Order: sequence, then structure tokens, then C-alpha cells
Amino acid sequence: MNIPPIAAAQTGAAAGASRIAANFDTFLTLLTAQLQNQDPLDPLDTDKFVSQLVEFSSVEQSIEANRNLETLIGLQSSAETANALALLGRTVVFAGDRARIEGGAAEWRYVVPEGASAVALTVVDGDGRIVAQSAGSAAAGEHAFVWNGGVEGGVYRLGVAAVDRSGRSLAAAARSLAGVTSVATVDGAARLSTALGDIGLADVTRVIANR
Repeated sequence: MNIPPIAAAQTGAAAGASRIAANFDTFLTLLTAQLQNQDPLDPLDTDKFVSQLVEFSSVEQSIEANRNLETLIGLQSSAETANALALLGRTVVFAGDRARIEGGAAEWRYVVPEGASAVALTVVDGDGRIVAQSAGSAAAGEHAFVWNGGVEGGVYRLGVAAVDRSGRSLAAAARSLAGVTSVATVDGAARLSTALGDIGLADVTRVIANR
């Protein structure tokens, strides 16, 4: 299981902040030395130093804001990774239309909007050929659909079409489900590995109780 550290961009921002902080320290050292060694008859123009101090003070506040932002990003990433790890070994429902044949059957979920009067389900194979058709539930909400294809393996897709009483098409959608086999962090975001490929944590719509 690969869970790399938080994004390189965050590291780059921290390095930039360190350089600015070092420049600020150098400026203060030089200012102190020049003030201590100035000619009393020809004192330094302190207005310029005051102006620069104001600028550096603004930069220092930006540095602190960046550090706080980096801390928040780190906490968010850690929380997301923890949430993803909690899904290991669980079955999740997520946005998608694919299902893998297991034990001679493929299983999906599909979502029907309010106002549907008829729903048609279509199963297609990897070549786009229709291999099965069925009427689905027109009740609003999420429903399960199991296709007993009688084949040994393969990945199939489910199409969902819904219409209202006037025959107008409605936005129905298929959803995939699969077990989470591993978790990784990619560019600071958690990714879940399943038999149907990798998905983002945000793609998960529901977690199914262990079977």
C-alpha cells in the first residue's frame, strides 16, 4: 500500500517561505550593523529602512498565513487519507456504469429521479453489443440490478433510460459497486483501488455493509 507524503507543491511553498524568512533576518542584521556604525554627522536615511521594514512585516504576515494554510492542507489530506483507509475491504457504490461478472452475475445500482413513469435498463458488452434488456423500477431513488448473464467473466456496462408520463427523457444514472483493495495518495488526494479501476474518494456515493 503506497501512501506518499503530501504534494510536492506544498514542499515548494515551504521552501519559498524559508528563503523569504532568511532574507528578512539578513535585512535586520544589516540594518542593525549600519545603525551601530553610522556617521553621527551624516546619519542614514531611516525613512527607507522604515519603508522596507513595513514591506518585510507584510511579507512576514504572508509567510505566517502560508504556514497556516500548509497546516490546514496537511490536516485535510491526513483526514482524507484516514477516511480512505477506513474503506479498505469495504464495498462502495460510486459514479460509473461498469460491472464485472462474478459467479456468473454482474451487479449495479441505478438512480431514478422524481416523476419517472418508465425505466429501461440495457446491458452492453465490451464491444458495445446489447446483451440484455430489462424494465427497471420507476420509483424515485437508488435501486439494485443484478444481471445473471451466465458467462464466466468480463466487464459490462449498464445504460439507464427514464421517461415521464409525457415521454420526456429524465436524467437517470447507473452506478458501479466494487470492493476497495488498496489506498494511495496521488498529488495530495486519496485514490481507492478496485477491481474496476482507481476512483477518487469524492466519487463514492455510498458504502455497503460488509458482505
